[in-house]
This record gives sequence, C-alpha cells and structure tokens, in this order.
Amino acid sequence: TVGSILEHIPPLWPGVILGAGQLYRGSHHNIHALAGTVLALRGPLTAMSVAGDYAIGDPGLLADELLDEVPRKTHELAVVPHWSDHTLALDPRYADFDPLFIDAAEDPLSVIRRIGSCRKVVTSSLHGMIIADAFGIPRRFVWSPTMHREGDFKFRDYSESVGTPFEPGKLVQASRWHVEDRKHQLFDAYRELGRMVRRGLV
Repeated sequence: TVGSILEHIPPLWPGVILGAGQLYRGSHHNIHALAGTVLALRGPLTAMSVAGDYAIGDPGLLADELLDEVPRKTHELAVVPHWSDHTLALDPRYADFDPLFIDAAEDPLSVIRRIGSCRKVVTSSLHGMIIADAFGIPRRFVWSPTMHREGDFKFRDYSESVGTPFEPGKLVQASRWHVEDRKHQLFDAYRELGRMVRRGLV
C-alpha cells in the first residue's frame, strides 16, 4: 500500500492498490490492465495517469492512529535520515538542538512514537515528512546526496495531496484541514478493503 511502487506491479496482478504512487512522472505502469482494484493513490500527480474514482492519500498519514496514546513531547528536534542517507545525522547545523536521531530501520512503531515525541522534524525521507504531518509537527526536508537521481516527483505528489508546497530547506507545517481530509478518505478506503475481504473478493 505504501511507496513509489506502481512501476513494479506486473500486468494482470489481481491485488488491491491502496495509497501507492509513481516514482517518476510519465513512467510506465500497468495499472490500466490490472485485474485488481485501485482504492487509493498517494497523490494527485500519480492520479493524473490513472482513471477512476478512488481516494487520494499516503497511508503513512494514519501512522499516529497505530499508537495507544499521543506521545509526550520530550525532544525539541528529530533528525530522520532516509535509509540511504549517511550524511544528515552528521550535519553540524542541528547539533545545538540536542536532536533525537531516528533510524528508519528500527521497529516501525518505535520510529512513529519517537517522531511523535518531537516538536520539529528534519528529514531526508518522504515518510519522515508524512509521519510528521500525521502528528501535526512542523518539518524541514533536506536533500540527501543519494536521492537527487530520483528527482522530486514523489515529494511533490505527496505535498500536493496535503495542499502544502514542497519547499526543501524550509520549515513547513502541512495544512491540518488537508491532512484530516486525506485521513478520512483513507479510512473509507480501508473500510472498503475490509468489505472486499469479507466478501472473498480479494
């Protein structure tokens, strides 16, 4: 359901798509030939290439719903590098804030809880941005040297879904109205998936 994976889904795959997106604008995918169902796509840029009626939103926006309670704010700043980024954690600009360094490869619930415990987030990860938005935390995206070759399509696709400009290097807080709207659409999409499972359709 999550990630820039539409280009990797094979023709006639019978499953359900709920929140995935493209990695590049105009890239080839087989969504039109699928036997399965599209319940949601990550953002409006991905949606331009897929006809149909479905929700828009990345399921990572529901990350805060996985916790029993909202984490208490114990840190001023979280630094969340992309899994391929080995430079952000060494950036001296953030040392004065005594940041909480978060490894995205840790237990997922621990990553979510630790991000939620911070007042601001600096990240080179798309899902670092998204989890910050789920909690309503201001976040700053910084490019990783390893990420430039992928381009910014997935970031702009997600950012447009929450009505927030993609502005690397700036502290940004996503629109709570847009985030909550996306969450409601995703809840509805998961309810529909539940109905499909109960009917034996997937």
